[in-house]
This record gives sequence, C-alpha cells and structure tokens, in this order.
Amino acid sequence: MNVKWAARVQDIFTVAKVLALIIIIVVGLYNMMFNGRVSSFENMFANTSTDVGSYAVAIYGGLFAYGGWNYLNFVTEELKDPYRNLPRAILISVPMVTVIYVLANIAYFAAMSPAELLASQAVAVTFGINLLGVMAFIMPISVALSTFGGVNGLLLTGSRLYFVGARMGHLPQSMAMNQRATKDADALLGVNVVDDVAWGRSLQAGGIPSRMLWPGVGVYRQEVSLSWMLWPGCILSLLYLLARDIGQLINYFSFVQWSATGAAIAGLLYLRYSQPDLPRPVKVNIALPIIFLIASIFLVIMGVVGAPWDTAIGIGIFLSGIPVYLLFVWWNKFPSSVTSAQNSSTIWLQKLFVMVSEEKKVL
Repeated sequence: MNVKWAARVQDIFTVAKVLALIIIIVVGLYNMMFNGRVSSFENMFANTSTDVGSYAVAIYGGLFAYGGWNYLNFVTEELKDPYRNLPRAILISVPMVTVIYVLANIAYFAAMSPAELLASQAVAVTFGINLLGVMAFIMPISVALSTFGGVNGLLLTGSRLYFVGARMGHLPQSMAMNQRATKDADALLGVNVVDDVAWGRSLQAGGIPSRMLWPGVGVYRQEVSLSWMLWPGCILSLLYLLARDIGQLINYFSFVQWSATGAAIAGLLYLRYSQPDLPRPVKVNIALPIIFLIASIFLVIMGVVGAPWDTAIGIGIFLSGIPVYLLFVWWNKFPSSVTSAQNSSTIWLQKLFVMVSEEKKVL
C-alpha cells in the first residue's frame, strides 16, 4: 500500500466520520437540553452486575472501542521525525477521540433507552431513525465511510507487523519486500472486502467505533506498497467470522492483547532498571508504565474470572504460535529441497507482485 496515498485517504475519511459524530453529538445534546430527553439517565445503574469479572469483560469491550492509539507505533519507521511526531500524535488524538466518543455515547442515550441501545444492531443507524427524520440516511452512509476508513488504517498499520516480522526472519522472506508502485489492486481490494466483513460485525456493537478515528497527519516519509503482506490478515479475518458474536471475538482478542501488552511493559520496566543508561529518545515518567502494568494484570486475571471459556480459547490461540516459532524460527533446519522450494516461491512472488528487497543503508 502506498503510504502517502493511504494517509491522504485516511485524512478524508477521518474528516467524514468526525463530522458524522459531531452531528450525533449536537442533535443528541440539543434534544437533551431543549426537549428534555433525559429519562435514560435516571437510575442508570439499576440492575447492573456487581461481579468484578463482568466488569473486566465490559472493560474489554470499552478498550476495543477506544482502541487505535497503539497502531501509531506500528508505522514509526514511516514517520518524519518520529521522536517528535509520535508523542504529539498520541497526545492529540487520544484525548480528542475520548471526548468525542464519550459525548457521542451520551447523545445516543438521548435517542433511545438503555434497553433499546442494547437491542440495536447498529446504534448510529437507530439514532438517525429516532432523531434525524428524513435525514436519517446520513447515518448508514457515515457507518460505511467509517468502515472503509478503519479498514484503510488497519491495512496500512497491520501490514507493518508482517513486514518487520519477515525482516527479522519470523515470516517468509517475500513478506519483507517492497513494491515501488501498487500493481496488485485486485489483491488489495480482496483484502478490503474480507476486512469489511469482519469490521462490519464490530459496527453492530456501537455504530462508529472510535478505533477508526485514526487520522493521517501528513508526516509519512516512505512510499512503498505493502499490500502483499496482508494475506495472513485475510485468512485471520475469515476465521474471525466463526465467532458467534462480536463480544466473544473481543474476549479472545483482548486476553492475548493485554497479556502481550503487560509482558512488553514489564520488559520496559526491567530495562529501565537493569540498563538505565540506554539512550531513550521517547521517555515517560516511570509511574505511567507501572500503573499501566497493574491495569494489564487486572484485565488478564479478571478476564479469566469473567469469561473463563473464552479466555481458554484465547490461551489456546496464543500458545498455538509456540510450535510454529520453534519449528520455523528457532530450529529452521530443513532439507535442501525445502529451502530450494522456498527460494523458488520467493522469486515467483517477486515477479508476480513486482517486489524488491528492502534497500540497506550504508553508513
């Protein structure tokens, strides 16, 4: 995927979905203040669970909706002056998304009761039907635009995981190659369609997820196509569809995510203690990672209590990567016939997708 074009597309669709959210906020707050639609806020916590495990599972859903900030780290190599622009992007986008999404959720309750909200298949669409009248068609269009923008951002950031993993020898060599021009539009379109299906299911949970508010701010430097690295995500998206609902899928994903995140933060704290003199261009107060680690541990442990079966499946998914790593990365002693076949397939894919190896800078 051409990084500059991906950023431009992201800018356009980010503006579109922010405008849609502003419409929701303005209309909802207007009805609350001038039409007295505040009944949904009376006895808000009636009949709610007091189980700590249920809170953890609920937090999983909230963190999924507010997610997206962590994807900025995936494209650090594409940023101009990353040590300056990465913290700036996080400090601007996270508070902005939080404020917009909280206000949007408040506005939703001006249009429907908690029971109606839970029963809705697409909250933003239900909001439009209840409050926008003849202009209700705006919401389905906005959801579609939001889906496309979200997929665009995921294609850009997700491909970097495969790219770097292949560069480190954890994935096939062909996935660490670049395309100087996007010549595989059909393949890229196919991945978009599959990811649209997966993200379409998430839209049922809340209309326009804030994780899709991932603005491209024009600070990218490389111009390469990474769409070839997206086929593993395509396969995973098809497997995601086997889940019975979005909540179950979030539980699988969240346990693995917060286990890995907690381990990464623990590693950060260990390095801060064991190697205090290492150069750290981006550095935060030590209290922040400590609090973050405690929160990650809470989410992992309480997630087990709140959804033990889903957690067990998540653990199985997590552990399934160990034999693959041991066989293909750690051991990696295959017969010459297998190595020859790998090399032949790499050359064939290079010709098919017009790919070249990454240029190495000579210092």
